[in-house]
Amino acid sequence: MVAVCLSFMLVGLDSNIIATAVPAMTSYFGTINDIACRLMSGSFQLMFGKLYTMLPARILILVNLAIFAAGTLLCALAPSSSIFILGRAITGFATAAVISGAFAMVIHISPLRKRSTYAGMGAATEAVASLTAPLFGGLLTDQLSWRWCFYIQLPLIVGIFFIVLFFIDLTAGKPMADQDFLSVLRKLDVLGTALFVPTITLLVLALQWGGSKYDWSDWRVILPLCISAALLMVFIRHQSRFGEQATVPFRVLRRRSVLFGFLFSFYNNGSLSVIEYYMPSYFQTVKGFSVSMSGVMVLPTAAGLVVSVPLAGYLTTLVGYYSPFMLLNSIITPPATGLLTTLDAGSKLWRLISYQALLGFGTGIGFQGPQVAVQATFSDFDSQIAIAIIQLAQAIGPAIAVAGAQTIFTSKLNSYLARFASNLNLADLNRYGLTVPDWLNPSEREIVVSAYSYALNNAFYLPLALACMTIIGALCVEWKSIKGAEEKRS
Repeated sequence: MVAVCLSFMLVGLDSNIIATAVPAMTSYFGTINDIACRLMSGSFQLMFGKLYTMLPARILILVNLAIFAAGTLLCALAPSSSIFILGRAITGFATAAVISGAFAMVIHISPLRKRSTYAGMGAATEAVASLTAPLFGGLLTDQLSWRWCFYIQLPLIVGIFFIVLFFIDLTAGKPMADQDFLSVLRKLDVLGTALFVPTITLLVLALQWGGSKYDWSDWRVILPLCISAALLMVFIRHQSRFGEQATVPFRVLRRRSVLFGFLFSFYNNGSLSVIEYYMPSYFQTVKGFSVSMSGVMVLPTAAGLVVSVPLAGYLTTLVGYYSPFMLLNSIITPPATGLLTTLDAGSKLWRLISYQALLGFGTGIGFQGPQVAVQATFSDFDSQIAIAIIQLAQAIGPAIAVAGAQTIFTSKLNSYLARFASNLNLADLNRYGLTVPDWLNPSEREIVVSAYSYALNNAFYLPLALACMTIIGALCVEWKSIKGAEEKRS
């Protein structure tokens, strides 16, 4: 459990520590378009879900912790945005394995009826990391450099590595000794992964480019969308023909708990990630707070998660049902997200705190529901694949949502400035990233701050829509008791 909690902590720290540093990073690299996302984590989530059913979990975790360290170090030393994005891609690849490994450890050490509690402990650790990460990121960026947001992760990675190496005995997974290399590759479905990765990549690129870098009617937006759709159809066809050796066997995908759990996690995590991504920018650009103070001001969201995630895990173990908490999630998050669209430069402190805390609590109360649902539906072997599908939704939901919100933000920002401040050079402003340049005079500064507020309000309509759509998954997921499911297994 120490290794499980530290793994969740690493993921939470890595995902959130750069939130408050994004304005400084975009200013350093001179762009607001080249912002890393969870693309690689989502693209390879299914592959690692399948891999953990074939190989010992400990070996996979150790290898990918080393890869994670290499990617983190590359980000810390990156001289350009291209190198930085490469480092984030490597880190995202390893993150997919670390997340799957944490759940593999939970499945290995606990019976079904207690897994929501153990997973809740891990998720609570991740929430605590998310709670403190923006503050650490702000302090490190203000006092040292945004690069220390990555240096600080290296000791934690080394610590997890040695704990897993010496203290965890994971026997789950089939050893490679009785399999040749080609056999492993066939069972891993490398072709399926090779089709799936560009499918997601092209989709996110098109969403990021459309309306900001290029017009939606531009061939450089339409072509990636068309190719992504075509590759998705080929991937689905390949999975149906590959049967049990497919990355996603259709018998797993056909279950309601998987399909609607995927939709719920996609919408829920996508909505929260957009808010987490842009709130530090709101505090720094619209409210004029320092990087450190913006890290403090985003704590209410994470505090809500810290309370609700372990609470939901405990209550699910107690009552045996997960669906009520998913429904509660869908009731709380839409009004909480909607209230955030009303923020402006004059918003009171109590509004900033209460709206974020309500959103964090609502998002966290149903966060584990889909993961518990698939474990109540499948055997331990199939649960690993089903959980990977849910983890895929939790990864690509934010990737697609943040890319879409970024398109809305940049297009609305540029249109507002073109309308009310045509004398300003938009290219010069873009080079300062998500910050307000110091060389503006008071009247120009007021216009730019209003433009950022207007653009952020419009970007927040996307997570509002996603929060409303979580009700689809909450209503349609299978209603099962984890106590009854375990009794049937035994």
